[in-house]
Amino acid sequence: MWLTLTKSDGAKTAIDFGKVLHLSDHKAGTQIVVNSSVPSKENGAPTPLVLYVAESFDAVVAALGAKKVKR
Repeated sequence: MWLTLTKSDGAKTAIDFGKVLHLSDHKAGTQIVVNSSVPSKENGAPTPLVLYVAESFDAVVAALGAKKVKR
């Protein structure tokens, strides 16, 4: 499933959520960890690709149709 979201710099982006590992709530919106790696700035070691989007965690989860866990 693809969703169009707004990156923290204001640019629109489309993300393939079939390749997303997990989402986390973030003070500026939502942190998205993608099943891909990029070289780290420090030593070039592969690190997970992390994207930050302006949409709230709850809005992204609702768009994905995720179910809440009952306590």
